Amino acid sequence: MTEEISILAAFAAGFLSFLSPCVLPVATGHITYITGAIIEEELEDEKLFALKQTLGFVLGFTAVFMIFGLSFGTLGMFMKSHREMLNKASGLFIMAMGLNMLGVFRFRLKGKNIKRPLEIRSWIQSVAVGGAFGIGWTPCIGPILGAILFYAGRQADAFKGAYLLLSYSVGLSIPFLMTALFIGRLSKLWNSIGKHTLILMKLSGILVFSLGAMIFFDKMYIISNLAF
Repeated sequence: MTEEISILAAFAAGFLSFLSPCVLPVATGHITYITGAIIEEELEDEKLFALKQTLGFVLGFTAVFMIFGLSFGTLGMFMKSHREMLNKASGLFIMAMGLNMLGVFRFRLKGKNIKRPLEIRSWIQSVAVGGAFGIGWTPCIGPILGAILFYAGRQADAFKGAYLLLSYSVGLSIPFLMTALFIGRLSKLWNSIGKHTLILMKLSGILVFSLGAMIFFDKMYIISNLAF
């Protein structure tokens, strides 16, 4: 049950990352770029092509995030003999990320400026662009991604870490894929939601802080009991 909760939490974190101020406003822009569309209306008649290119894009950043998860899970394996200290450190870090999202204190990280090819000509290029933006987004979505990475490290298992980040990536990917299919309608929805991103980040901050507190005090069973 706890493992299932972890996967659901990682999935939800990915979706919340999509709604963050550094992803949501540019989501449709990324899709039009990797499809070579000049205006969004062009994609209404090219849904399969848009879906194929977007699938390459999300596979690119999924690979990057899974490598991160594998790395943190491996690090956790080496610290397995210090499990209590690992839990305390992970809990403190995740609580700090939650407080940062709530604005209690603020540290700003800027994404890297990745030089993009002038024109996307193939599916492989779309995958490469997704990988590049996965790296460039990392500082921007740091609080949520960092919380999941430290949670992955707490698992002390390389493959579990990669699996958690796969769940995170699926949560982030689905809105992109849906936008590629229904860009006309969803771009308007994302614009309206974008007006409330501050509230969404505050709510996300509360959830992240609560997760960190439960890890720090070894109370993760509370979530399992509530789910049951």
